Amino acid sequence: MTFHTFHCLNSALIHTLAKQELQALNWPVSLRLEYGLSGSQDDGVVLWGDLSSHDLVRIIPGLRARRYLSRADARALFSAVQPLGMTVRITPLQTWYRHAGGARMSGEGFPDTMERLEKCLLEALQAQYACLCGRVKTLGYLLTEGTYPEEPDEVLFTRRTRNITLEAVAVDPCDCGYCDTDEAILTEYIRLILEDNARVASVRFQVTCAGQLMAECWASEVVILPGQPVRKWVDRYEIQYVASQARDVITEQAEAICSFTA
Repeated sequence: MTFHTFHCLNSALIHTLAKQELQALNWPVSLRLEYGLSGSQDDGVVLWGDLSSHDLVRIIPGLRARRYLSRADARALFSAVQPLGMTVRITPLQTWYRHAGGARMSGEGFPDTMERLEKCLLEALQAQYACLCGRVKTLGYLLTEGTYPEEPDEVLFTRRTRNITLEAVAVDPCDCGYCDTDEAILTEYIRLILEDNARVASVRFQVTCAGQLMAECWASEVVILPGQPVRKWVDRYEIQYVASQARDVITEQAEAICSFTA
């Protein structure tokens, strides 16, 4: 099991997604991720850090397979990278819109005689890097849609009696605090959202009496499949808990009113 602590569920999912995409291309998962996916001009994904000679040896065959490098150039680079200790540094561009500005790559350890090959490698890496960041950005939007409310105070279900109202309201994932869910579970959430069009919601259960809030509690990582009835995804424990809390508050208020009127 692998655990990390993230600011919220959405951040955990996007970081896990980026790790999966890096691994698929044999890029190091040690690269740092920064992103903005809020629908603004600063939207974008930036990965930065160092590619060691060992990393480059693993990446170059993939660059050749996707035709970013010619066979001859890939062969020459593959045989020279580790003996010469060549590395590549990825640095975010210092622009007004940090996440949308991309990154600059620079080679280290390349001899002057390999200037052309260095340029070819950096161009190939830059092309694959752009595709990598673009994919994380596109899928990141889908993960954001799958974890955030469709609208402010989105009501997922309501149950009413004459005076009492129970509601489940979708809330910002940050309202449920930090996320340290196991990576295997996060991976399954990503699959559910991207493949099954599911939601992994953060939910506030609340009970009101005559319009006054009596009790509330929160539940994170609530999986809701398309068309699924409420009874399939709602946690009865949460309902029982918030109802019990509301009952205690109502009883206290009733006793207070009775003592006042007496």
